[in-house]
Amino acid sequence: MKTSEVNKSLVGKRVNCIFSGEKTQGTIIDIVSYSSPTYNRETRFWDGPEVEVSRGVKIRLDKPVCVVAGDFNTESWWQSEFESTARIFDDWGNLSHVELID
Repeated sequence: MKTSEVNKSLVGKRVNCIFSGEKTQGTIIDIVSYSSPTYNRETRFWDGPEVEVSRGVKIRLDKPVCVVAGDFNTESWWQSEFESTARIFDDWGNLSHVELID
């Protein structure tokens, strides 16, 4: 999936995705967007207008996936939701591993 394809009409759709190295399925529950201020050359601070830098989807997995936190001596934990995002200007990110199920 590309960032240009992300919109509110995707909420509720089923997807195949890769999370923590495991191919799984889930449902899109929300659209996420992240912004950042631009660099102002006059003041030399990051205080310019906010621009959208990444966009993606929040997915609820059908079954929780075990994620190992840190090294293998720590306890692992189960995650049932995650965000899949990509940068807008080049579509770099894990959003490319999300596919709609017909």
